[in-house]
Amino acid sequence: LNGLFYDGTLFKRVSFRTAPHNSYITFANIKKGAAEKGYLLQDHIDPLPFRIDAPKGEQADKIDIMYSHRGYAQVQYKYAPDQKSYFRYSAGEQTIDYDTHDPIQIQNVLVIAAKHNVIDSSGRRSIDLVSGGSGYLFQNGIVKQIEWENVNGRILPYENGAPVGFMPGKTWINVVPDLNIVKW
Repeated sequence: LNGLFYDGTLFKRVSFRTAPHNSYITFANIKKGAAEKGYLLQDHIDPLPFRIDAPKGEQADKIDIMYSHRGYAQVQYKYAPDQKSYFRYSAGEQTIDYDTHDPIQIQNVLVIAAKHNVIDSSGRRSIDLVSGGSGYLFQNGIVKQIEWENVNGRILPYENGAPVGFMPGKTWINVVPDLNIVKW
């Protein structure tokens, strides 16, 4: 459902955030919009591949992604071995759950390079999430270079043509124009 099209009807704006990041929809309105558009709310989706072995590769306890030189566009992940999770920071501020205020813990940090094209004078971009490409998968404080593919709308990591399994837990996908803005 397009939040711009349904702004003020299915989607409502809140005052505690600034536009355009203040538009929300309730589950009741998701169901209403889906019925209006003829969308299915249930479908069979193949499960993602999960790994049972420990990842092997280069140590990566800290990840830096510099989307630009502006502070707000610099992202960092720090690995906590005792929790087998990465904690995310944006502009130096830890990313937390809005409701619980608990830090977000991420088990898989997937970074993919995708072609970016500026499409207008406002700087908006068209990003190619279809063609696939190269990337990095960070798990358990280890980094592995991967190739990524779009499989039925899902961005998935591959190595030598075979799917790479995820660690159980949360996966955060970072889309970058070039992998050389990623350091660890």
